[in-house]
Amino acid sequence: LAAVKDVAVDKADAARESLSDVGQRLAATLERASAESNDDALKSRMLTSVAQGLTSASDALRHRSVTDLTSDVKALARKHPGAFMAAAAIAGFAAARFVRSSAQRRMAERDHDQGPRV
Repeated sequence: LAAVKDVAVDKADAARESLSDVGQRLAATLERASAESNDDALKSRMLTSVAQGLTSASDALRHRSVTDLTSDVKALARKHPGAFMAAAAIAGFAAARFVRSSAQRRMAERDHDQGPRV
């Protein structure tokens, strides 16, 4: 059982690093978009704000262990069970939409590669 836990923690650490990298890249993209939106100050401020939030979240992910993150989530669930359940439901719906759109995209690509059906 300990070996399974170690493998799970290692995979979670790899996913945490990957997610942190994606967050950093997205934040950089938003910063560039903010710099390019000279004609709309509100849009620029919003993009910069979101980029800063992503950078902070990515840094927190990068510098915290999976164990620390797990204990934080457990503490949040105990303190704010309603908010936690709402966030879990939203995350579930988002994951379902992502999986569904990915499956549809794969099916469309497969159909395109196979050509017209006769």
